[in-house]
Amino acid sequence: MNIGFNDAVAMSPASTMKLVTTYAALDLLGPSFRWRTEVFTTSALHDDVLEGDLVIRGGGDPKLVVENLWSLVQRIRAYGVREIRGDVVLDRSAFEPLLHGPVAMILGFRDPVVIAKLAVKFADEMPKLEIKGAVLGERVLPAADVKALATLPPREVLLAQLLGLLQAPATQLLRTLNEPAAQLARLVDALAKRAGDAGSPAAPQAE
Repeated sequence: MNIGFNDAVAMSPASTMKLVTTYAALDLLGPSFRWRTEVFTTSALHDDVLEGDLVIRGGGDPKLVVENLWSLVQRIRAYGVREIRGDVVLDRSAFEPLLHGPVAMILGFRDPVVIAKLAVKFADEMPKLEIKGAVLGERVLPAADVKALATLPPREVLLAQLLGLLQAPATQLLRTLNEPAAQLARLVDALAKRAGDAGSPAAPQAE
């Protein structure tokens, strides 16, 4: 028995879309991946005074909330910084090339080559569509690398080619190792046949 309530009515997915991004993150990055938020200074620390700027470079950490920011401040103080005479600079350069202006995203869960081919095909068919780049693991790829990625064979073909390269030397080595044994077997077989022919009684001659 099937029960449905408004199952044919289009509705906003709301927070259930988090399942899509969560699945993509686990599949592409893995459960042990950690987002990085880095802190730099533009000058040396003199006693407990930083004369230059304090630069905080974000890496997209979704859990960098107010509580974690306070923890970050405490860690900076633990390095001996008590006064900052420069500026506190927020560096968003890690994603700036990709997130500037109107942006559409394509999520891929398996083969990045297939996604790259799909994006390049869309860009060829729609002149107003521009490929800005991609995020592959921890790397930010420029548009040129995405187009280069689209020229590669699919993942299954690459794996088959790699397997062929790995198997070819092993097959050749196996043949080389087996050849002396095969020669010895042929020699023993030939000697056995010769000995059998020499030891067999001669056929009687007709009178």
